Amino acid sequence: MIYLLRQTQFGQKSKNWLEKFAIIIPFKPNQITIAAIFLAILGFLAIYSNQLLLGFSLFLISGFFDAIDGAAARAKKQKTNFGFFLDGVSDRIVESLFILSFLFLPFSDTPKEFLLFTLLFFSLTIPYLKAYAEHSRTLTHEEALRMGGIFERSERLILFYLILVSSIFGFGNVSSILLLVSILLAFVTFVQRFHYVYKTLA
Repeated sequence: MIYLLRQTQFGQKSKNWLEKFAIIIPFKPNQITIAAIFLAILGFLAIYSNQLLLGFSLFLISGFFDAIDGAAARAKKQKTNFGFFLDGVSDRIVESLFILSFLFLPFSDTPKEFLLFTLLFFSLTIPYLKAYAEHSRTLTHEEALRMGGIFERSERLILFYLILVSSIFGFGNVSSILLLVSILLAFVTFVQRFHYVYKTLA
């Protein structure tokens, strides 16, 4: 969904703004990516220590860094294969830390360990479907790029932030509902991507 927004005029303007901002940052793109991982680790530790607002802030900054590392690479003409690889690894690490930090949140009347394991499973397998479909040459690069879904990484992070905000304000029931919604949407996206591969090959 957010991928489609990026294709609009607003999305292109936002992309241009990010690149203009990123070019003035005195760090290399890979350094920004590593900083995003480091901030996510600190965010995880903050939530573990019951410093929810601090953890939210650190994960929010980490997400912003994740958004501008690619913009910095484009603006500074420093795109590399290793940078592309590092960005993908960073995405999985940050998202996994985000989900695992929920183990320390006060969800209401839910088997949170099972639910969080399920969410982590889908958050890892959804991008794996795209990566392996291209790696195995089941799909071409262009076909893999068109593989979307209603709950891609940007959408997942937005809901994760909302889960954390709900916990900060003591709305455990809301956090539980948002967690269940996240799992449902992640499952639908998994099915969408699997069906896309099957339909493309048919």
